[in-house]
Amino acid sequence: MEVVMLVVQAVALACVAVWMTVAVRDNWQHPDLNLDAIAMVMRLDLMERDWPEDYVQVAHRRVTEPRIHKLAFRAVVTAETLAAAALWISALLLLLSAGGAVAAEIAKAAAALSLVWFVAIWAGFIAGGNYFCYWYCHHSSQTTHYFLLLWGLLTLILVAVA
Repeated sequence: MEVVMLVVQAVALACVAVWMTVAVRDNWQHPDLNLDAIAMVMRLDLMERDWPEDYVQVAHRRVTEPRIHKLAFRAVVTAETLAAAALWISALLLLLSAGGAVAAEIAKAAAALSLVWFVAIWAGFIAGGNYFCYWYCHHSSQTTHYFLLLWGLLTLILVAVA
């Protein structure tokens, strides 16, 4: 059963790695999509338009400098790229562990660290988004970030418990 669980964990981790790889590939190939979204959130554009009375209370949080938007986007893409690589390496280590080539403790530790990294990215979006009140106007983004955080946490539990 231990070998089966290592394979299950490797597959679960590879699923997360596939998602992260596709997401980060899109950020490399089509950077304007998410760069524009980050800028929109940081400028509080939709909140100013749709909730002007509430916007006034948090307008001091607005970041309008495009260089800061680009810096934030580059930080996100870097974190996502490194997370994708760590997830793939960890999935491979779990498979190697199932075959007896790597100690299970090492593979599971790598998997746990890469999953925490994945979770931290989405927690960062949730916390940063909260600062910029994205729950007012960017519900689908906030929901996506929560689901990704939960997916990472559930996979982490699978790795840690089994």
